[in-house]
Amino acid sequence: MARYKYSPIDLEGPSLRLVRLFKGSFPDDIRCEIFLAWLQEYEIGMPYKALSYTWGSTERTSEITTNGYTLAVTENLHHALHYLRYEDKDRILWINLICIN
Repeated sequence: MARYKYSPIDLEGPSLRLVRLFKGSFPDDIRCEIFLAWLQEYEIGMPYKALSYTWGSTERTSEITTNGYTLAVTENLHHALHYLRYEDKDRILWINLICIN
């Protein structure tokens, strides 16, 4: 499977990347979608949870599937995504390692 390539964000506009972590059972492979969301003044945006961390190794030795491509992530993030994933519904997250290119 090919590696995920980030598309640029329009830095002139109020946008950010978010991750849709697809539902699944704990042992299932991690699958997600990276998408752009827009921040609009005075409007309620899409709710999401943030995950920012600095523990463990920074080596990207694990892989997840995003937008149909492979994305290398740290082992700790890979484990965290297994615990954060819901079994019955998708979850929207902002994850610094994934959302900031």
